[in-house]
Amino acid sequence: MKAIDVKDQTSLPFSKCVELVLSGIKYRLFRAAITVTIISLAVAFLMTMLTESFVAGRVANEIDQRTAPRKTFDFWVSRISAPLTEQDLTIELAGASKSGPRWQEFAAWGNLDDSQLETLSDVARRQAMYQNYFAGLGEGKLRPLFGRARGGEIFRALQGEQAYARFEEEFRILALKMDTSLEQFKILLSDWKATASQREAILNGNREALTQIKDSMGGKEAKVILAGADEQLRKLLEANNFRLAAEDLQQIRYQASLSLDAETMLGLLKIGRVKNRLADRRGAELADIDAPMFFAEISSSKGAKWLRDLVTELSKTIKQLEVDLPAQRAEVAKLQARAAAMDDRILKLQANKTRLSKALEQAKADGNPGLAQKAYDEAVEELESAEDEYELLKEGQRATDDQPEVAGLANLKQKLKRDTEASRSLMPLRANIDSFDLTPDRIKLVASNRMEQKRLSEIEATVSQTAGAEGAFLGYSSRTLWLIAVSFLVCVVGIANAMLMSVTDRFREIATMKCLGATDAYIMINFILESCLQGTAGGILGALLGFVLGTLRSLSSYGWMAMQHLPWELTAGTALVSMVVGVVLSALAAVYPAWIAARLAPMEAMRIE
Repeated sequence: MKAIDVKDQTSLPFSKCVELVLSGIKYRLFRAAITVTIISLAVAFLMTMLTESFVAGRVANEIDQRTAPRKTFDFWVSRISAPLTEQDLTIELAGASKSGPRWQEFAAWGNLDDSQLETLSDVARRQAMYQNYFAGLGEGKLRPLFGRARGGEIFRALQGEQAYARFEEEFRILALKMDTSLEQFKILLSDWKATASQREAILNGNREALTQIKDSMGGKEAKVILAGADEQLRKLLEANNFRLAAEDLQQIRYQASLSLDAETMLGLLKIGRVKNRLADRRGAELADIDAPMFFAEISSSKGAKWLRDLVTELSKTIKQLEVDLPAQRAEVAKLQARAAAMDDRILKLQANKTRLSKALEQAKADGNPGLAQKAYDEAVEELESAEDEYELLKEGQRATDDQPEVAGLANLKQKLKRDTEASRSLMPLRANIDSFDLTPDRIKLVASNRMEQKRLSEIEATVSQTAGAEGAFLGYSSRTLWLIAVSFLVCVVGIANAMLMSVTDRFREIATMKCLGATDAYIMINFILESCLQGTAGGILGALLGFVLGTLRSLSSYGWMAMQHLPWELTAGTALVSMVVGVVLSALAAVYPAWIAARLAPMEAMRIE
């Protein structure tokens, strides 16, 4: 019997494998396009989210830098305007550090050492923890526990054995649980009571310091004080244990002047004539006129000049009203006296006309009406002349080509009423109008700053929503991360399904390749390589699409600031990572279908339809 010579299976080079895979993809272009689309959508979603996250981070940093001067100013306005409350003190003690200025201020106001402040800080942190827990309970549970006490008042309400015993009983009845034991909470209540005098000392020291500052500055409001911030003010604050850095003086003074000028400009919006003019200029309803619209209008050069000219006009109007109103009142009084005199004269003429009318009737009856008729006609003519004069006095006369206009009493009264109302609306604000010395450039600067700060505040709110939960991966909340994970899972399932369908359609092809000497490894490499090539195409398309979508979403949320702070280097790295993710997902999804294809026996594959 002749021996059978069994030779090793032929192993194709990698380049030939790529060539055959590309040929297969071209032949099954529609199915490959579906797979590429699935990969593209998953990668695009990832790229969109990452791009927006990176842009949000850069924008947030930029906003922090731009709003830092205003926040510093607001912080100091608050500090020297109102004394600390017990709740404020608790919050600040909980976050205070030994190296911070607040630590030094509390130590000085309360005459305390570091160990006492450390105890206070520890009590404040524990108090804040319990306050947050109680704040999460509904009103139905808080009322039985503490009555009407809320916040820091809870700890004061629970002082005393009887009050605490009632709280503990209700706590157990309601079956409530907290992270610590009730015994630890009771220890906090004891520590809180023991340190109450030290907290009160800090609060008293803060109130005394504020009183000293206000007395030294003549009782001026905080913004006015800060508008004149200089080294002398800093020394005054330090003398009362407020720590103001020298480098912050200039920024605080600048922000205070902007704020005061903005308030001066807003005062003009209380004048009805200004609101009416602004409504006409903007083509808006009077009820829609508000501060943002006002600042938006005057933040341009033309708008600033319009406001400056309007204030000048109002100032001239006030001065003119001061001259015109007394003269108008005198003229009205004079005409009213004339009208009263003419009323009496007309009544007498009407009585005379009636008398002469009776005399004329009698003369006609006697057959001699001549003289009586003449007297009656003269009386009627005199009465009509007086009535015409009276009508002219009251209603006036419009101008004609040969006669000038005559102002009547009614017109003068109406004009006097209008001017009086204008005076009443303008006079209370005359000081503001007369002292309004802002140039158009200054008006534009103040309004633009106010609009910019408003825009930054809106973007800051959007960034905080986009950033998600603090400490989450890349700034995203767990919900968003789950969405990304689910999209990847859908992508893997879709690719695996497409590759399984590809295996099913190619049973005869696989059998033929095996009959021609293809190894199991070659079959697996063939399918995985095909999936990776599709993953590469999908990754590139998805990265491009995701970058465009992420940039557009950032533009809609943050405006042009998004393009100014687009992290190109991070975006390029993200695109590369997204493409790699697409390839890896494709390779992982193709492992099982490739393994099934490689395990098929040639004759078994030939029999499958």
